[in-house]
Amino acid sequence: MTLVLEKNSTDKENQDKILAFIEIKKKKQQEEKKAIIEKTFGKVPFDDNKTALEIQKEMRDEWS
Repeated sequence: MTLVLEKNSTDKENQDKILAFIEIKKKKQQEEKKAIIEKTFGKVPFDDNKTALEIQKEMRDEWS
């Protein structure tokens, strides 16, 4: 991804472009991370009655 700043643009315009670019980059990273998580953990049924910490301990113990 690249960002092109105009030669005669003001600081405000450049700042707006940079902030918009950062938001687009964050959104893209979040989508990629979400896709990886869904591919990795999307098919694993987790017990709704257990807390996240209990599930984490259980998964850790299975790998030991």
